[in-house]
Amino acid sequence: MRSFFSPNISEYMTPLPTDSMSPFPTEYDATNEKEMNFLSLSSLDTRGDPEYEDVFNHLKLTFPPFITTLFAPITWIFDHRPLCWIRSCVKDLILATRVSVVLRPIATNEEVLRNPHITKEIDRLSSIKGGESRESLLKRAHKIINRMATRQRDWVLRIFYILLSFLFRTMFRSVHIDRNGLLKFHEKWEKLEKGVGVMFLPTHKSHIDYLVLSYVSAIYDLPLPVIAAGDNLNFPIIGALFQHSGAFFMRRSLGDDTLYRVILEGYLEEVLKSGSTLEFFIEGGRSRDGTILPPKYGLLNVVLEAVKSGRLKDVCIVPISVDYEHCPDIYSYVKYMMGGKKKKESLMGLLKNAHSILSTHCGDAFVTLGSPLSLQELLKKMETEDSTLDVRHEVKYVGAHVCRAMRNNSVMTTSCLASAALMEFPADQWVSEAEVAVRIDHLRSWLHAVGAFEGYSSWSLSILHQFVNSFPELVERDGKMIRAKSNTHDMITMYYYRNQCIHYFLADAVVLHIFSVLQKQSHDGTVSLVDLVPVVDLVCRIISAHIPFNHVQSAPAIEALVSRGLLVVQDDMVSLGQCEQSYVHFCMSLVAPLIDSVWVVSDVIRNLGPNASQHEVEYNVLIVKCMEMIHALEKEGAMYFSFVANTQMVRNNIEGLVNACVLKKRKEGSNYFISLSEGYNETAKLIALHESLGGLRVDMRKVKIVDEEENEVDLTNDVIGLMVDVKKKK
Repeated sequence: MRSFFSPNISEYMTPLPTDSMSPFPTEYDATNEKEMNFLSLSSLDTRGDPEYEDVFNHLKLTFPPFITTLFAPITWIFDHRPLCWIRSCVKDLILATRVSVVLRPIATNEEVLRNPHITKEIDRLSSIKGGESRESLLKRAHKIINRMATRQRDWVLRIFYILLSFLFRTMFRSVHIDRNGLLKFHEKWEKLEKGVGVMFLPTHKSHIDYLVLSYVSAIYDLPLPVIAAGDNLNFPIIGALFQHSGAFFMRRSLGDDTLYRVILEGYLEEVLKSGSTLEFFIEGGRSRDGTILPPKYGLLNVVLEAVKSGRLKDVCIVPISVDYEHCPDIYSYVKYMMGGKKKKESLMGLLKNAHSILSTHCGDAFVTLGSPLSLQELLKKMETEDSTLDVRHEVKYVGAHVCRAMRNNSVMTTSCLASAALMEFPADQWVSEAEVAVRIDHLRSWLHAVGAFEGYSSWSLSILHQFVNSFPELVERDGKMIRAKSNTHDMITMYYYRNQCIHYFLADAVVLHIFSVLQKQSHDGTVSLVDLVPVVDLVCRIISAHIPFNHVQSAPAIEALVSRGLLVVQDDMVSLGQCEQSYVHFCMSLVAPLIDSVWVVSDVIRNLGPNASQHEVEYNVLIVKCMEMIHALEKEGAMYFSFVANTQMVRNNIEGLVNACVLKKRKEGSNYFISLSEGYNETAKLIALHESLGGLRVDMRKVKIVDEEENEVDLTNDVIGLMVDVKKKK
C-alpha cells in the first residue's frame, strides 16, 4: 500500500491566507515530535514477557512428615479465625531469619566527601574572594551528607520485612511478581562488571510503591534498593527509621546551592560504584489520574552525565510497573481532581494518610519488570539509529524509553477492564451483566491484539463480579442488572482506573471520533482528507498532553488505521472500512469527555483576548476559572460528562493547547503564567476555535453501542446465566 502521507503534513492541506479566520494553527511547535519519532523507530526492546506467581506462596515452611502429623490438630486450630493471624505472625518471624538481605557496602560519608568531583567544587568555592572559607564549606558539607545519606541496617530491614508481611497480608488478596522478569534481571545482574550499578525506575501510583518493591527484593534475593526520598519526609524519628531501612533524603529543589548539588552527584556515584541498587521515581510525583506522568530529568541527568564523563562505567536501568486492583491512594487523588488542594507533607498528615491507606483493601497487586537496559548501550543505539541526535537532549530520549517501558509493561486489572466497560453506558442506567460482560470481552480482545498484559485469565463475567464485589461504592446491583453510580466522585474514580488502558487506543480514538463526527455531517458517508487532517492534527496535539510520549500524530494515526483496514482512502476521500461499530463507540467514549473539557477551556481563554482587561493569567487561576465554568454549565445541563469537573483533565488540556501553539506558558519564580499565542490574539479566531471544538462534542448517551438486534443480547444473557449455573454446580 502506498504511503499517502509525506513527512510534511501541509501538503495535504489547502494553504490558508495569512488573514484567515480558520481555527486551526498554521504552525506547530515540533520540539517533542523528534523524540516521539525516534521512539517509534527505536529497535530497543523494552517489553517483558511476564509470568506471575503469588509472592505470599513463594516462601513456605516445610517440616518432616512426623512433625506435621504430630502438630496437625494444633495447626488446624490456628488455620481458622480468630487465631490465624498468630500463625501468620509466627511464620513471618521464622521466615525473617531466612530472608536474604542483600546489602552492598556503600562508601562512608567521609569517603563520599573525598570524591574528586566534590573536592574540586570545594576548592573552587573556597578560592572565590569574599566567599566561604574552606573550613566553613567542609563543615556545611558534613552536615549535608549526614542529613542525606542512608544508613541501611540488616536488623532494621528484617523487622521491616515482618511488619510488611503482616501489613500486605491485610491489604492485599495477593501480590504477584513477574518470574520471567526476575530471571532476566538475575541473569543480567550476575554478568555486570564491578563498579556497575543498577537503577530501579518504578511507576509511582501510591505511597506504598517503594515498600512493595523492598518487600519483593528481600524475598527474591534482589539487592535491596537505596531509595530517593524528598527532604520533606525527613521527620523526627520517622526520618531516621526511613534512613535505616534504605532511604536517602534530598531537596526537591536544589536552587543555586552548587555545593549541595555536587554532594548529591558524588553520593549517587558512590552508591552506583558500589554495585548497589538506586531506586527513584522518574515521574517525580504520584500519578493522580492513572496515567504515566512526564519524566522529571534531574536525577536521571546526574547519572547520565556521570556515565558520559567516565566517572561511572555504566548503569543497568530496570523499568518497573507496579499496578493495583484498588489503588491505596485513590481517595486522596479523587479529592484533588475535584478541586482539593495538595497539602504540604507533615508528620500528622503522613500518619493520617497512612491510616487511610492501610485501612484500604487493595485486592491484587502486580509487579512487572521490563527488560534491563544498559545506559551505555542505549546511548550507542541513539547515535547509530539517529545521526541527527542532539546530545543536549539525550536525557529526554532516555526518559522517553523508560516511560514507554513502564507503560508497555503495565497490567490491565479488573478495575481497569470493568470501569472501561461500564463507562461506555450512560451513568445511572441499569444494564444487564451480560451486556457489560460482552463489552469486557471485546475490550480484552482489543488489548490482546495490541499486546497488553492482563492479570487474569478467567471469564469476563467473573471479572465483572470481582469488580462489583470489590467496589460496592461504585456500582449498584439488582439481580442480574447493574449500574454505575452517577455522582462526580465515583465517576472520577472509574475514570482513574479506565485511564490505565487509554494509551493503547488514544491514537485510534482521536481519528475515529473526529471521522465519525465529520461523517455524520457528510451526505455520502465519506470525509475528505483536506477536512479530516487539520482537525485530527490539532486534536492529536491537545490530547497528546494526556499521555506523554504516546505516539499520537495525525499522519501516523490515520495511516495505521488505513493499514489495518479500519479506514479506506480512495482519491483522497476517507470512508469506514472493516471496523466494528463497537470499537468505534468505545474509542468515542474515550475521547468525547476530553473534547468536552477542552471546549470549556477554549471558552475561558477568550477572556485573555485583545479586548480583555488582562492578557495573562496565573496557571492555577486559569484552572480555577475553568472549573467554575464547568460547574456552571453542569447546573445548566450543558455538560455531557460529570467527571469532566476534574482539575487534572483541565490541566492536561491547557498543556495540550500550549503544545498546539494556541497558548503560551512562561515561568516566573515558582509560578507559571498563561497567555494567548500571537496567532490567537484575534477575537474572531478564538470564537472560531471554540465553535469548531464545540462541533466535535458528542453526547454519548444518545449514541448506541451497537446496531444489533435485542434478541442477540437476550441470548447472551441466557448463555451467561447457564454458565453461572454450571459453575455453581461444580
